[in-house]
Amino acid sequence: MEVDLLMKQEREKLMEVDLLMKQEREKLMEVNLLQFRLGLQAKSVQEELQDLGWLTAERHRRLYSSSGPGSRLESCDYDYLMPQYLDTVSPETCDGPILYRSP
Repeated sequence: MEVDLLMKQEREKLMEVDLLMKQEREKLMEVNLLQFRLGLQAKSVQEELQDLGWLTAERHRRLYSSSGPGSRLESCDYDYLMPQYLDTVSPETCDGPILYRSP
């Protein structure tokens, strides 16, 4: 009788261990999924930063190429020089992409 009770307790403990291991695997899968999503977000942010770097470099290039002796700055460079004028710049006044400030 006592042996049966001990065997039953052992089976229950093994079932508890199995359940805990299953829960641990599920948590690890969640962590892996979150790491994957975070990696995708980091890649997206990195791409956005590269795009922003390209835009900044393009604006610098236009600024320096248009600011020689006797030249005037292009209207689309005002958003680089004076952010307060950013809202007044439209795609019609510039040949390149424009970043608009959100209100």
